[in-house]
Amino acid sequence: MKKTIKVPDNEATPPPAANPAPPEIDYALIELLREWREEDATDDPEVIRQRQIELEEFKRNMNENRRIDGRPPVYP
Repeated sequence: MKKTIKVPDNEATPPPAANPAPPEIDYALIELLREWREEDATDDPEVIRQRQIELEEFKRNMNENRRIDGRPPVYP
């Protein structure tokens, strides 16, 4: 038997602010991502080809999971 919990209206999540403050910029994260991009950079055709194969496999798998759930594909 499923149990349903009802949240009283006075405890509902308040609406978002009309003009929310912009998010903080995480410069350390930006620098880390830049370093990773540099580390992974290559002009080796075989590495590029393998990465492309992996990307296509990822896209197929993501779309298959969505198909199973009855949702449209992310990657047409």
